[in-house]
Amino acid sequence: LLFVTAAGNDYGNDNDVNPVYPASYDLDNIISVMSTDHDDQMSVFSNYGATSIDVAEPGSGIVSTTPTFETMSMMVFGVSTDYAMISGTSMSAPHVSGACALIWSQYPTLAHKTVKGILLKTVDPVMSSPRLCLSGGRVNLYNALTLIPSGKAGKVLNSKDDPSDSANLYSTIQDAIDDADDGDVLIAEANALFLEVIDFKGKAITLRSGDISNPNDPNISPEDTIILGILDEGSVVTFQSGEGAETVFRFLDEPHGSAARQVSLAVDAD
Repeated sequence: LLFVTAAGNDYGNDNDVNPVYPASYDLDNIISVMSTDHDDQMSVFSNYGATSIDVAEPGSGIVSTTPTFETMSMMVFGVSTDYAMISGTSMSAPHVSGACALIWSQYPTLAHKTVKGILLKTVDPVMSSPRLCLSGGRVNLYNALTLIPSGKAGKVLNSKDDPSDSANLYSTIQDAIDDADDGDVLIAEANALFLEVIDFKGKAITLRSGDISNPNDPNISPEDTIILGILDEGSVVTFQSGEGAETVFRFLDEPHGSAARQVSLAVDAD
């Protein structure tokens, strides 16, 4: 789950110094949102935080629906029972919630950390001071959606299995790794896209791309097979301490050349 939270309306509170629940939690499944005005400047009422707030969105003078019955607050502030112009970080957060929903509608297999990472790495840098929030900008949904390369979702075959039986095909690389034994060779479908984060879990296995209909074909296609995992921290592929020279990662390539799309390999020595 990914939670989008309002930063708070304490008129300039620095959430790094005075934390606010739940926006100040440093968790990979929380996106904290501050408010900006129509000039992309911080709203006078908005909280901020260089490390605790992730992104800025419009929250000043937002036209929104209101309850169909009059509450005490609506009576005090003169808010009608149909539509009203409202300000607050609670008006900012829905912009991000909607963006997350649209990304997931196009790429439903993305991990929550990947969705968060995509949004923060593709913002429009509009903040006058980068110290107001972590990303220093506002969500650009077009950039977020086009960051992910297009392509069909790939399948994975363990070379010891019969490729003619569709039951032997895995929909993710991680599922194939989880079922594999030491010495197995996993083949990720060439000309395909894998949107996931991979952990070899200490297994001595080989992962390569190729023709899953012919596991005996040794050719690989690194320029056509893409593993994409975009995170704020951590690695797309993790080799743990139990892996040695027998563990082989043979096909990964990132053709786009953008730092946001670079794939990292990490070794956990613990």
